[in-house]
Amino acid sequence: MTEHQIKKPTLFISHATSDGEFANAVKQEIEKVFANGISVFCTSSPGAIPVGVDWLSDIEQKLGVAQAVIAIVTPVSIERPWLWFEIGATWSKGRSGDCKIYPLCAPEIELSNLPSPLDRLQALSMGKAADLKLLVDALIAQFGFGKISSFRASNITSRIP
Repeated sequence: MTEHQIKKPTLFISHATSDGEFANAVKQEIEKVFANGISVFCTSSPGAIPVGVDWLSDIEQKLGVAQAVIAIVTPVSIERPWLWFEIGATWSKGRSGDCKIYPLCAPEIELSNLPSPLDRLQALSMGKAADLKLLVDALIAQFGFGKISSFRASNITSRIP
């Protein structure tokens, strides 16, 4: 008997460790909207990388299969090399249409002043409920399912770093 297994789409949340609480708030809202129908990887989530696993290999593997990356851009993360590493690892996939990169910026980040190459992507502000809804709508359109009525922007905006 052949076993059929449906592979969930993967979304990767790129963020600085200091923005972990906020990244987890984004993860939780996305999981509600998609009723856990997508795999959301966030290194700050407990157990995201199993004990004893080579964490860099695990991150590379998750980036390799991700169809979407939310890059959380804050005054801290924008200075961290890991944000740029993770964006760079998926940039060519984004150019070929295999992965979408969604920059989600802290309110104090001027969207029009993002450094290259992020300035080439339409960015959103995490401080605006309408922008957060646009992000979720874009993910629903990309993955072809989801329930926007499950989304509560306030669950994210209340935890902005």
